[in-house]
Amino acid sequence: MKFNIWTFLLQTINFIVLLFILKRLLFKPVREILQKRRDLVRESLEKVELTQKEALALKEEQQA
Repeated sequence: MKFNIWTFLLQTINFIVLLFILKRLLFKPVREILQKRRDLVRESLEKVELTQKEALALKEEQQA
């Protein structure tokens, strides 16, 4: 079996082009969706924390 430099170079170029296309079409949109999901979860947790603080304040007020 012989090593052909042209085949190697063309395969390398094809691989780089494929990575570029995947990054454009797949990785960036998926990353954006994940970031939106993280933001949504963070907002939900902040709302829960605020609601818990309000509930504790009302409980203390009722006990007083």
